[in-house]
This record gives sequence, structure tokens and C-alpha cells, in this order.
Amino acid sequence: MKLVAGSAVRLTTDVAAGLVQKVQSPLENVPGFQYYDTIGTDRLRLLRFVDPLPGTPATHNLRLELVLETHSIGLNCPKYVALSYAWGPPNMGALQEYTPVERKSVWINSRRFEVRPNLYDALSHLRQLFPPGTYFWADAICINQENNTEIGQQFGIMDLVYSRADETIIWLGKKSRHTAEAAVLLTRDAGAVRAAAKHVLEKTIAGYYQTPIFAVDTTAFSQFGVTPLTEQNWTSLADLFSRRWFGRAWMVQEVALSTRIRVLCGDISIEWDVIANFAIFICLTHTIISFLQFYPNNPSFLFMAAGFTFTTSLELVSSWYRGNVFGSSGLLEGIDCVAGLGLEEKGPASLLLKLILSTYGFSSTQRRDKLYSHYGILHSLADLDYKTHPGFLPDRDKSTPDADIFLRLGRAMIQETKTLHVITLGGEAGYPWWPLPARIKHLPTWMPDFSPYRMNLPLLGPSFRQSRNFDSSASRKMAQILPAHKLRELEPLLSDNDPNKLYVSATRLGTITRLGDSWSDMSIHHRFSATFDLLLSLPSPYPHTNPSQGTAEIFWRTLLTDSDVSNTPAHPDLGHVFFRSWLVSNIFQTLLSQLGAPVSALRAAMKNPASELDRVFSSGLFSTLDQLARADDPTGSGIFPTQSDLRQHLAAIGHPAAASVGGGSSSLLAAAKGLLQYQARKREHIRGIEGGARQFDTFAQYYANYKRLFATDTGYIGSATEEIRQGQTLLLLRNVYSLS
Repeated sequence: MKLVAGSAVRLTTDVAAGLVQKVQSPLENVPGFQYYDTIGTDRLRLLRFVDPLPGTPATHNLRLELVLETHSIGLNCPKYVALSYAWGPPNMGALQEYTPVERKSVWINSRRFEVRPNLYDALSHLRQLFPPGTYFWADAICINQENNTEIGQQFGIMDLVYSRADETIIWLGKKSRHTAEAAVLLTRDAGAVRAAAKHVLEKTIAGYYQTPIFAVDTTAFSQFGVTPLTEQNWTSLADLFSRRWFGRAWMVQEVALSTRIRVLCGDISIEWDVIANFAIFICLTHTIISFLQFYPNNPSFLFMAAGFTFTTSLELVSSWYRGNVFGSSGLLEGIDCVAGLGLEEKGPASLLLKLILSTYGFSSTQRRDKLYSHYGILHSLADLDYKTHPGFLPDRDKSTPDADIFLRLGRAMIQETKTLHVITLGGEAGYPWWPLPARIKHLPTWMPDFSPYRMNLPLLGPSFRQSRNFDSSASRKMAQILPAHKLRELEPLLSDNDPNKLYVSATRLGTITRLGDSWSDMSIHHRFSATFDLLLSLPSPYPHTNPSQGTAEIFWRTLLTDSDVSNTPAHPDLGHVFFRSWLVSNIFQTLLSQLGAPVSALRAAMKNPASELDRVFSSGLFSTLDQLARADDPTGSGIFPTQSDLRQHLAAIGHPAAASVGGGSSSLLAAAKGLLQYQARKREHIRGIEGGARQFDTFAQYYANYKRLFATDTGYIGSATEEIRQGQTLLLLRNVYSLS
């Protein structure tokens, strides 16, 4: 409701502003602007502001008067400032796009030209901040948006437009009462943040585990020389990072191609590097995910977390494009943009797939622009030529279905890369807190439409550390059946007669026979019975990994898709230390809820000292704990807590159920005396356990949310959306093999 209400306020305000302007400057006898020429790939249009002519009526003095000129791209082209901005409302929470009523007018060559409010606001501020005569480039004006041919041709020179600009201005929108404080927070520790981000990245690449920092911890940043942040500080930062600009697909190439970037929010200016380094620091320290833990009902904070992710992706792509990370050579080699899958940059389709994998969460108003928005980088790196790659020719014709465009470029990615990487971005599940856009009509199910709101956390996304090659079916390699020299791997087969058909080879991994509890069942309601039964049905040690792993390890690695955001595979400490704390915390709290109030437990113990705890331990998930612990580690030093471990935790807080077992009347008397201190000891003890549990929960919030575990009749374990059902068949798709 907050999102909708905020959007309604924005809509009402901009509609009123648009109507006022139209009343002040009526349309009668005011001809609309017409483009007097066409430009191809060797020219561009630039605009500049002009002062009103002498004798201009007072009502016209507030007009944005512009002159639009055409220039050849080359040495004689004047210096200019390129503008990067969101076409729609500036905040992520605005669900509605601008309506025609909200548009405002500027005057180009004395002719009226309507623009969207966010561009109008940007131009108004640029006129005040830059000296007279400065040239600017803004796509909505400098490219004739009604000429599809011109748009396609200008796509081909975006690398030149941004790389040759004297400066690129990122316009985030008008400032608010929080903007000034956000700028101070970002700039005061800019040097320390940059050094800290570089340090953490180096440690991550080297294989060290970075313990997550919680957003509510007001001291943790001090270890890096960074001033701690309060909740009010985060509120101010949310004002910047929850701007829509950060998640727009077009911004990827605009940042990557630009040589000098400055961010404007109203009249407040911040260097791009300052913003990028802060976002990377927040991501590398995993602080970003803790917003989901501690502020799940705060839309601004959730949008800010998304903004941090988008900013990091923007900087990673930019660094990859320029061959530089934080100005330090050698670090780029440690960043793996496709998680060890060996995708070589063979041509425009390979590059396009790599860019999509690195920025799959970005969105665009026009669905096809999710693909076209990367063309500037393709032209720069792959020298994209439409004559040799006619399938890449941009199609702006609205009569052409988006499905045709996605399918054409998707087929090109598969044919060029000879992999099925692109289909890993498919999926239909959405986040319950955000409306899922309709899938592109008539698009075959194997081809994704790259919707930013689907839960398709791909294994192929960027990793801050070089990853091992994935082998999802280690026990079923065909080389184990036939000698390697007898096999020849072919590319996936695309039908020439039916473009919707893709022929692949698949290995049947099994049929789903068991379902575990969902993540919310385990983490919120402390329900584990179905999951523990599933784990007990699996062979131990788990034979499908090399080396074999115990039950607990396959449990937590499957929950997290074997990733901790920065590393794949996830660091062992995440399971051996923090996952155990998470298990103990949840199971212990389940035990306390089933034992009931301590006074009731004491009364029960006085009647029959052994009955209460034995009753609980003999049923449900507690009856399987010792069996799981033995299966995982026969020495008894594994990850699963045993019944004996739980008794010790009960004794530590002075719960009567623990004191009654084998302790006689003296233990019961001690338990009765300890009831006065029970609540305080309980809170302290649980707080200590939860400290480690939250470290694991930080990553599970990202990877395990809205999912549940499953097991197959062939002994595999996996994680899928909550909608998965028993009886479904699990297939591992791979490239087609044939005997040579």
C-alpha cells in the first residue's frame, strides 16, 4: 500500500504541474517542433540553452529555450555533456509510468516540444549548473524517437556518443530533505571505503571468508576505518540508492562507455566513483542482505538494497569493459563473470550473453531494450556489423512481436556459444512482494524473457572469485560409460523449420519422491520434520559430489545453492560454524515451545521426573536428531545437535525439564529456585546462539527464500520453488553427444 500511495502522490503532483504549464503557455498558434534532417551513423544532434529574446513576455522567461544543432562526429564536433537519466518517474517505488497529461514543454528552435517530467527537471538544473553555451546530448531530444531507422543507426554509435563526451551526468531526480546528508555520508569516508572495498575484494579473491556485517550493527564498520551508520543514516542513503536510475538496463552501457561521470540529485553533485565504491563495500561485506533480515517491511530500505546491487553490477561491467578494477591491475582476473563456465568472447552473441548474465536484474520499459541496451558495448568490443550479423539489426517496429526479437537473439546466443547458458535465466516464480510482469506472449518456454522480478538467481552470475567448473551430475558422466575418445560433443540443435524448437540431450536424474519443508517453514515456524525425513532418506556420505560430503554439508550447501554471494563454492566456515548455530537456534526454540511454560514443566517433572522431556524427544523431529548426527558424523562432533546437546542448552538456562532428568528432588528444588532467573538467562542464552545463526540466515534470505528442498528416487537432493510437487521428473540438460 505504501508503494501505491507514494505513486499516487507523484502522479497527482506531476499532473498538476503539467496542467499549470499548459495553462500558462496555451497551445494555440504554437507550432510543434519538427526534425528538419535525418542522421545516420556519422552525425549526432546536440542541444544548448539560449536566453529569451529581448521583449519576450514575462510568462515566457521561465521557458526552457533550446537550440538543436547537427554535428559530424569527429575532431570538429564541439565538446558536450551526455545526460543519463530514467525516462520514467525517478523513484523505484513508482508503479505507474508518466501519462501524456504529465508531460511538460520545452522550446526547441522556438517550437514546442513535449518531454517527460524527469527530463524536464534535469534540463532545468543543467541550465543553472553549466555556463551558457554548453552543449548537451539527451537521447529523447537528440534522436528522433519517431524514426525507427534513425534509432537503429544511432544504436550503432552509442559507444562514440558516451566515450567522446566531455562528461556524463547521471541525473537521479530532484533532491529531498535527506539528499544533502546522504552526500555527506558518502564523501566523508570515501578514501576509507575505497581502501576497505579493495582490501575485502583481495581477501575474497584469495579465498578468505568475510563475516557478514549487519546493517543494525553501529560499530562493525569501524574495523575498516569507516564511520558507523545509524538507522537515520541508512534512511538518508536510501533517498539516493532507491532511485529508479540504478536498475535501468540502458545505464549499463552509459556507465561503461563514459570516461568521466558525475551524479546529480537536484543541485547536489557526487562523483560516481564515490557511489560505486560504497555500494561495492556494502555488497562485499554482505551488509546488503541484512536489510532483508532486519527491515523486511521497509520498502525504501529494500529498494536501497536493490540499488546497491545494481550499482555494483554497473561498476563490474564497467571495470570489465575498461579492463580495470579500483585502479589496481590484477584484481580483474579474480572476478568471474560467468562462474567458471568458460564462456569465451567469440562474437557479439557471446558478449551479449555475458552482459545479460551480469545484469539480469535490470529492467527496461520496452522489453526488447533489455537486449538492445547493450549494443553500444557490442559495437565497441565486437565491432558489430549488421551486414555480417543481420539478426542483430535493431527492430523498433511496434508491429514486430517481442517474442520474435528475443527468439532471434536467443538462438544466436546458443549457436555462437554452443552452450545452453541462456536458458538458465528462465523460470516463472516471482517474489510475493512485487507484481510479476506477464511473460512475453508466444515465446517458447526454453527461452527466457529476462524479467527482472523472477526468482532466477542463476549460478552463472558474476562471482568475485574464480570458480570451479560446475558438474551437476558428477556420478553420471558419459565418459564413465564410454571411453572419452568415443565421444564427440555437439552444439545444441536448433530447428531450421520451426524456430521455436530446440533439441538437446538430457540425463534423467530421477523422479521427485520427497519434499522438505519450505524455507519459511524452517526459519519462521521452526518446522523441520519433513526436511529431516528427506535427509535420512539420502545415502551418507552423499556419493554425488567429489569428494563425498556428509548429510549436514549437502543440506546447507543445497539451501544456499553452494554460494555465499561472493564465492562459489561457499566457504566451509559458513556451514561448520554458522549453519550449526542456525540449526541449534531453531531446534532449541522449537523444543522450548513444545515443553511449554517452565512452571508447567516443573509441575510435570515433580509428578514424573522423566516424562516431560522424554515425551518430546520421542516424537517428531527430535526423534531423528541422534540418527542424523550419527549419519553425518559417527564421531559425534558433527553439525547436527543431538538430544544430549539440547539437554545441555536447557540446563544452561535453568529449565526444569533438564534439571529433572536423573537429578532427583534436589535438582527439582534447584530448578524451582532458578525460575526467578529463568527468563533473563533464557534471553541471554538465545541471544548468544542467534548471533552465529544470523550469519547463516543472511545468505539463506537471498538464496533459500521462497524455496523448498526435494529428493529424488535416485538419491539426489535439490532446491526448487515452493510449487514443486512429488512425481515430477528431474532432467539435467546438456549439449548433444554422438558417438564418433
